[in-house]
Amino acid sequence: AGQEHCNSACGATLACDHPCSGTCGQCLHGRLHQTCGLKCDRTLICGHVCKSPCSKACPPCQEKCNWRCQHSRCTKNCGLQCQPCNEKCESACPHKNKCGKKCGEDCGCEPCMEPCTKELQCKHPCVGLCGDPCPNLCRICHEDELKEMLFGDEDEPDARFVLLNDCGHVIEHDGLQGWLQTDSNVVQMKRCPKCQQAIYNNKRFKKIILQTYKDVQKVLFRHNQQTTPKLRDIVFKMLDPFTAADPALHSCNPKLMYLRCISSSPLLDAVNSWIAANKPQPPDDSGRKFGKKNRVPLISPERMILYDFQCDVVIQALSIRKELIKTGACVQQLDNVVERVMAQ
Repeated sequence: AGQEHCNSACGATLACDHPCSGTCGQCLHGRLHQTCGLKCDRTLICGHVCKSPCSKACPPCQEKCNWRCQHSRCTKNCGLQCQPCNEKCESACPHKNKCGKKCGEDCGCEPCMEPCTKELQCKHPCVGLCGDPCPNLCRICHEDELKEMLFGDEDEPDARFVLLNDCGHVIEHDGLQGWLQTDSNVVQMKRCPKCQQAIYNNKRFKKIILQTYKDVQKVLFRHNQQTTPKLRDIVFKMLDPFTAADPALHSCNPKLMYLRCISSSPLLDAVNSWIAANKPQPPDDSGRKFGKKNRVPLISPERMILYDFQCDVVIQALSIRKELIKTGACVQQLDNVVERVMAQ
């Protein structure tokens, strides 16, 4: 009985790499840990930060897409297929032929490597390259900030710099080019070497960024299609797939019986809604075999991932419960833990 009420900190590292916040007794001595109450805060491959409650698998990104160009900005959610810009590419300078392709396609001309001839507001020469937005730092007025060492060539007298529109940092061109061309064998948006913010909008390195963006979109599309569990699969975890649509065969199902004993269980409501929507209906007036089916309420991807986790908790809890009953131990604390998990 003393061990069941042990108030010492559990201290275990969860699958999400966060420490368990429960006590030894609450976690049943390491057999069923408390759910992690921290925010995920992982940086996703698209550059957004996961804002969902911590879990082993992040749900699909729900932020707005960051892709934009000189003409427009994507209004879809991250991971959905963007509509390529059909306006004419505006890449042009006195030293190169004008690009004849569309803005959403790979640029038809290489970026110009001639120094920019414009003057800044301070009347000193621009430190950028021809055809690029002028960096907001001056070689004379902002010498210390501009020559801050990152790649090693920042203090060269002929060094040229690139403005990253997404974060506002000014980076030495040759070092930035090598940074962006480095293959890390990880699919993710290219990032600013100073602040690690994802780079979506840069005309000079558009070809690299566009190809990376296409790779990220492919992964996000597969992630959206495969990572989010389906309610049907969760129901089949709880029930025999061959009897899932027949409520008459559920009265003795131990998982459902256990869920019904819990005062508040949105998971049970979702399972019941799927069963109601998929059970055979009586013939309608036209004599069709099945009448109109009920609809399952729309469930968010985050909620589906939570339901899948809760389903696994029920299965694991029933297994632990059997062991406790065999040894004559109290199961009330286990039931209290499960009830807290199910109430989310």
